[in-house]
Amino acid sequence: PPQATAPETDHNLPLSTTSSSPLTPSTVALSSKAPLVEGDSIPYIGTWGDPFQGAEGMPTAESRRDLTPELYAHVVGECVAEVQGPRRKSLGTRGLFTNSILREAIDEAMLQCLRSKNLTEVVGTWGMDTVLLQIVIGGLSRSCQWLVEQTKDFDPLKRVSRQGIRTLVSQSKQRSDRREGRISKRKRMLFLLSGIGMTYFRSTNAVQLALMFGFGRIVKLLTSPSDTIDGLGRTVTQYVQAGGSAVLPDSATVDIGILSHRQVADNFPPGGSLTCDGTSLPSAGLGWAEETSHERYDRCDFDVLDSLSKEDFETKYMQMGRPVLVKNFIPLEERCMWSKARVMKASGRDTYNYGPTAYPAITGSLACQEHFSVEAAEEGLHCRPHENFSNYHASHSPGPFRTLTDTKTYRKLTQIIAGMYPSSKQYFWGGDKSGATLHHHEAAFNVLWVGQKDWFLTPPSLAGWSGMPSYQLWNRTGINMEHVVRCTQHAGDLLLLPDNWGHATLSHGFSAGIGVLFRMTEAR
Repeated sequence: PPQATAPETDHNLPLSTTSSSPLTPSTVALSSKAPLVEGDSIPYIGTWGDPFQGAEGMPTAESRRDLTPELYAHVVGECVAEVQGPRRKSLGTRGLFTNSILREAIDEAMLQCLRSKNLTEVVGTWGMDTVLLQIVIGGLSRSCQWLVEQTKDFDPLKRVSRQGIRTLVSQSKQRSDRREGRISKRKRMLFLLSGIGMTYFRSTNAVQLALMFGFGRIVKLLTSPSDTIDGLGRTVTQYVQAGGSAVLPDSATVDIGILSHRQVADNFPPGGSLTCDGTSLPSAGLGWAEETSHERYDRCDFDVLDSLSKEDFETKYMQMGRPVLVKNFIPLEERCMWSKARVMKASGRDTYNYGPTAYPAITGSLACQEHFSVEAAEEGLHCRPHENFSNYHASHSPGPFRTLTDTKTYRKLTQIIAGMYPSSKQYFWGGDKSGATLHHHEAAFNVLWVGQKDWFLTPPSLAGWSGMPSYQLWNRTGINMEHVVRCTQHAGDLLLLPDNWGHATLSHGFSAGIGVLFRMTEAR
């Protein structure tokens, strides 16, 4: 994106580690101070990891802002590692933290505990294969190396069901909660570092999990590039070289020894017109503003398809953990639901809440003080107290949309994703430069009714959270864009996003659509 003035920055200090005896959790504090207690705060430090570690505006020692601490924990057998990091709700509109930097700290703390015990003490009653899964889910590459050096008495291709992983997460949480001497009484964000949405995990092994998360170093420790790793006879190399693999090309080459290149497919805006209620309208904008102040990508760094079958979705994307875009998925007659004339006639006087991000309260920032109409957002809405941002609407209520499950679009989706049920429906719209900022969650699909928007994706290994509005986050130099997967979605397109991928969106002109987090019926 074009360069602009960087937002106000904060300070950055090195990580400090605290060793512990085998009887207490290994702890790493993202602070130069001793471990904190409830109610204290920690400096805003060390939270800008890959791909933002060299970005313009990265926190410096000259500018600081306190964040409230949060306790992050992970369990490997009888070892518990805990990390003090920033609480998500204290990020405001300037904060950012990436999971990779917290994961590295947890890996260091975990390694201290593992080395303080013998293998039998670590494994306890968990079993060797379970310990391996705990390491892979956490993305702990140094801990994985320790395990491989101790024993080969595990099977990295042993399959585990979705319910098996859920049980493991639950048991690990119980094991962590039995520990005393907590740093904070705040809710533990267990397994946050990898997400564990698990929608795509039906019957999976440790190697597949590492590939779906993008943990290249762990893949190398557990298998070889030519090894067959799934029931369809596919190899590690085939997973890594597929378009949109979570293992990025540099990790594939350096960590695994597989030559891989980013696959890029063109995705240009639809031309022509669409007739709605007897009026011919531009196909993309349907009468809404289309002018944008920043350049579109007009490509996708993963597969762009004209159609998608149930079998291909399950075998090529769900099982491999890859994003995919399907062009012109929304039936043409249904897209007219969001023509400007129809929306203004039905809902023109209605007003809605807006904010600098989709759900500002999640990161502790404020929504706009007033409510505004849809038309007010068309050219980019500026409101108190966010006069410098293009504000955005997102809600679980349909507003001008028809309820999702009543649409032909949804019925088409259920033919592709067998057993799907929506766990969270989100209806959104906004003007130029507005969008959802960096976050991650379980698997989701997104259908765009009007306009164009760019996606900025990071594989689960590099996912994170930001409170900065999307344009302010991405409109800076120094971001390692080789570690960001991009895609432009146009009106009518469907994007399917796997579990735990970090993602942010940025509108070009006015855009409106529906995003849905979904699960599978057997996961209830």
